[in-house]
Amino acid sequence: MGLQCPVPSGELSQAALIQALSSQQPTGDLLRALHRLAIDAVGGRSSILFQFDAAGREGRATSGEGIGPLPNETLVPPGSLLSMLVPGGMPVFVSNLRQTVPSVASALETNSAAIAAVSGLGAHFSWIAVGCDDPPGVRALQDLATIVLAFGIAIDRGRAERWMVVHQHLRPILQGFSAAAAPTFDLDGGLQVLCSGVNSIFDADRSSIWVHDRTARKMMLGASTDGDAHNDATMGPRNRRTIAAAALRRDLPDIADFDSHVKVLSIPLKGQRRALGAILIEKAFPQTDAADVLEQAGEVGRQVSSAVEHVLLFSDVLQARGKLADAEKLSALGQFVAGIAHELNNPLQSVLGHLELLRTMGAFPKPIRPDMQRIYREADRAAQIVRTLLVFSGSRGSQHRRVSINLVLTRVLALRAESFRARGIVCVREFDRRLPRVKGDPPLLQQALLNVVQNAEQAIGNDGRIVVRTTFASEAGAVQIDIYDSGPGIPDSVRARIFEPFFTTKDVGQGTGLGLAMVHGIIQEHGGQISASNAAEGGALFSIQLPADLERLG
Repeated sequence: MGLQCPVPSGELSQAALIQALSSQQPTGDLLRALHRLAIDAVGGRSSILFQFDAAGREGRATSGEGIGPLPNETLVPPGSLLSMLVPGGMPVFVSNLRQTVPSVASALETNSAAIAAVSGLGAHFSWIAVGCDDPPGVRALQDLATIVLAFGIAIDRGRAERWMVVHQHLRPILQGFSAAAAPTFDLDGGLQVLCSGVNSIFDADRSSIWVHDRTARKMMLGASTDGDAHNDATMGPRNRRTIAAAALRRDLPDIADFDSHVKVLSIPLKGQRRALGAILIEKAFPQTDAADVLEQAGEVGRQVSSAVEHVLLFSDVLQARGKLADAEKLSALGQFVAGIAHELNNPLQSVLGHLELLRTMGAFPKPIRPDMQRIYREADRAAQIVRTLLVFSGSRGSQHRRVSINLVLTRVLALRAESFRARGIVCVREFDRRLPRVKGDPPLLQQALLNVVQNAEQAIGNDGRIVVRTTFASEAGAVQIDIYDSGPGIPDSVRARIFEPFFTTKDVGQGTGLGLAMVHGIIQEHGGQISASNAAEGGALFSIQLPADLERLG
C-alpha cells in the first residue's frame, strides 16, 4: 500500500518549538518556522501544508517550505489516500507518493514523504507532507507529531486573527446599516451601506446584494457598488441574477468563474424564518486563498443575514400593527356606516317607490316632468351610495362559489376596452393559465377589480399603460393579482389613507371617496389582503391576494 513502519531517526529541538509558539510573530512567519522544524525533524528537504475546503471537496496548498511558489492547482483530490489519515494520529511514511498522490509528489519533488493530519479547532481538515528520501525513525515521527500539533495551533491562531479582522471591519458596517435602516425600517438605504462595506472587506472589483422577493418569486437587485447599470450585463447561464438565485439554494458560500478574468464569491443570506437573498463579490480570487475567503465569507453571511432579518422582523411587526389598527378603525366605522345606511335606505326606497308610482300614473304635469325625472335619478344615485356603504360595512349578504379570477378580470377589462381605446391606454394581460380558483362572490369581486382598474385608468389620464398580472403565491397559498399603471404614482401622504372611506384627492363632486374603501371591504370579506405601493419603474401598483381553493385546481 506504500505505507512503511518507521525506524528510529531524528530529534526535535524543544526550545526552538517553544520559542516559535510563544513569539508574537505573524502567523505566516510562524508557519514558515514550523515548516523548517518539521523538515529538520525527519531529515527532509521540503514540506507543504494543504487544507480541504469546508465541503471537503478538494485540498489546496496554503503554506510550504523548500518548494518554490505555492501551486495554484488542486493538490489533493477527494477520496485520496490522505483522506484516510486521522487528525491527532501518528505520521506515516509513504514511499510511492507518485502512485498514490502524484500531485503532492510533484509539488515536493520527491517520491516519498512523511504525512500527518493536522488537528485543530477549525472545521477544515488540514494535512502536512514532509518530503524525505529515507524513512524517518520512530523518534523522528514522534517529534513530527508534536510539530503537527503546533501546526494546528498556528492554523487556529491564524483563523482567529482573520475572524477578528473580519469582525473589526464588520462592526462599523453593521452599525452604519442599522443607522440607515432604523428610522423607517426600510432596507433600501441600509443595503447600500452593507454593499459598499462588504466590497471593502474583500477588496473586490464590484459587489452587489440581491434580495429575494417572495411575492414575485425572483431575485431583485437591492444594492450595487456601481449602481444598477450592469444588473444583468452578462447574459446567459452565468448572469448575476442566476448566480444569486443559485446561491440562495445553498447553505455555504462558493467561488465560481464569472468570466475569463473574474470570479464571483456568492454568499447566501439565510435567516431563521426565510431565505433573504445573496451577496455577489466579483474579484480575481487566488485559488490558494479559497479556504480562507470562503470561511470569512461564511461569517460575513451570518452577520449580515442576522442584521437584515432583524430589520425585516421589525418592519413586519410595524406593518402588522398598522393593519390591526386600520382593521379596528374600519370595523368601528363600518358598524357606524351600516347603521346610517339602514336608516337612510328605508326613506329612500319609499321616495323612489312613490315617484315611480306617480310617474306611471301620469300624475305629473308635462312642464315639471323633466324636473321630477332629475329628482328620481338623484334619489336613485343616493340609494346606490347607500348600497355601496352596505357593501363596505359587510352588511350585504353574498353567495360564495368557486370563481376563476382570470375570467373575472377578462370581463372587467372587456368593460373598459372602449375607454382604453379612446384614451390611448395600452392594457397588457399577464395571466397564469394554471391559476387555482378562489371562493367568492363573482359580482362583488368584479366590482372590486373594476374599481381598481378604473382608478388606474383615471391616474394615467391619456396615453399610458396598464399591466394586469395574475400569479399563484404558493408560499401564501393565495392567488395574487397585480394591477400596475404608468401614472404618477401615489404620494406618501395619500398612500397611508388611500383605503379610508370618504378620503379622496378628487375635486368636490368628482368622487365620493368610497371606491377603494369598498374594494378594501370586499377583499377583506373574502379573507384576502390588498396593498398599494409605487413600482420601482414608477407608477402605482395595487397587489391583491385572495385565498386559493386548493381542493381542486381549476
